[in-house]
Amino acid sequence: MGHYKKDDDDFILEQIKPIIKMRSTYGYKRVTAMLNKQRELLELPRVNKKRVYRVMKIKGLLLPKTETAREHQSIGKVMTWTAVEIDCSLDIIINDVQMFLVGYFICA
Repeated sequence: MGHYKKDDDDFILEQIKPIIKMRSTYGYKRVTAMLNKQRELLELPRVNKKRVYRVMKIKGLLLPKTETAREHQSIGKVMTWTAVEIDCSLDIIINDVQMFLVGYFICA
């Protein structure tokens, strides 16, 4: 089973190549944005970013994926205070690293 191909993929590819030649560090999302600006001037319909991704992938024009390493993993803490007199509780979620309020939950 081969790749899915639309009739005007070659025409879209010819529009993509000059963008990549001019901006070699642009990924498929930026290429799609620039392509759609050009197509708007030519009064052509917009192209979906998934389609641009597919065309670029088939022709080997995608940028290599980069691995991003996280320095730390933020694990939130949940604190619960219960007020017995008024019969309700307040759950507070605080970000462990930056120490700011992430959310709260009040139940009666």
